[in-house]
Amino acid sequence: MKIELTNNELMTIELSLMHEIRKNDSIINETTGKLKETLLKQNNEMKVIINKLKEMMLLNIKKECI
Repeated sequence: MKIELTNNELMTIELSLMHEIRKNDSIINETTGKLKETLLKQNNEMKVIINKLKEMMLLNIKKECI
């Protein structure tokens, strides 16, 4: 099943992920050990997703130009 999202929807998801990353960063600065490790991993995964969202937005723009 293929789902297509508008750039506005993609940006909303991106902003939500960026907010979560900032929340995690504030916790990371105050903690150590396994929790810090888990949050760092989660942040990296969300950054990868953000990059994919940006790629999808570019593809949407290219489709509109054609």
